[in-house]
Amino acid sequence: MTVQEKARWALVLFLALVTSVSAVYRIVLVGTNTQSVTLPSMEASRPGATVTADTRYNESPGWTYLHLFPGLTFMILGPLQFSSRIRAKRLNVHRWSGRIFLFVSITAAVVGMIMAAQPSTYIGANAAAAAWFFGGLSVFCAVKAFYHVRRKEILLHREWMIRTFAIGLGVSTVRLVAVPLFALTDLPLQEVMGISFWTGWGITMIGAEIWINLTRAPLHAAKASVY
Repeated sequence: MTVQEKARWALVLFLALVTSVSAVYRIVLVGTNTQSVTLPSMEASRPGATVTADTRYNESPGWTYLHLFPGLTFMILGPLQFSSRIRAKRLNVHRWSGRIFLFVSITAAVVGMIMAAQPSTYIGANAAAAAWFFGGLSVFCAVKAFYHVRRKEILLHREWMIRTFAIGLGVSTVRLVAVPLFALTDLPLQEVMGISFWTGWGITMIGAEIWINLTRAPLHAAKASVY
């Protein structure tokens, strides 16, 4: 593995960890019905922001769990899907984990879209539109990945799996964009969320396309792949 490949994988694992930790944290908060911790400076600049965010999840624990547990599974299984060692030595494990990965991907995306449309959401119309756009795109990519693997078009399957995983990782990028905007600007909360959603997911999808193009094998090799 080259230095560039190691750097890419380090970034991927970091993004997966960011969302995994956030998911576990939110699951605990909802389970205990407590509020999240916010820096005093942030709360002072946007009074009630923490309570508003917590209310969105605490008022709908069922939807929250149905979104977060599949999302956490997605982050765990995602990196394993691209392990050449598992694919070579444990093909059945790769296949079944891939099916689970696609199922939880679609589940998390659909539930996220439902939550974005709830009246109690705090993210605003712009961010909700982004959630619906990228949520729908995630479902489309997952279906395409499954379609190509059923046709044994393995390299095309890989490309759509990367896109599916990238959209999930985009949740982490959204957070990384939102935190400095939230802390360093006086923008209203809904504007921060709107900018963060479109920018974070956009950056991650561009990164995925760059990765796909850098590692793309000739398409005629797809049919020759053993799966």
